[in-house]
Amino acid sequence: MARIGQINVNRSKPVQDLIARVCEEERLGLVAVSEPHSVYDGCWLFSSDVPPTAALVWQQFSVPCSPLFKGEGFVAVEWGNLVVFSC
Repeated sequence: MARIGQINVNRSKPVQDLIARVCEEERLGLVAVSEPHSVYDGCWLFSSDVPPTAALVWQQFSVPCSPLFKGEGFVAVEWGNLVVFSC
């Protein structure tokens, strides 16, 4: 079973850097992130506002995930049979 998490990074780079480790340890397939520090490549989708206020990050081992859309203050992905938003 896949698991979802949520975290407010509060624009902290060290906290954002720990997300991958927490996902691995807790076997989280998808994490909604509020107030991310910076934009990363890979399995991340960020809101279009500058700086971004919302993001979603997913793991490749988990349920299939594909970006749907993003706007100012929100993002959405299709995660398996669900549509998941972070705002």
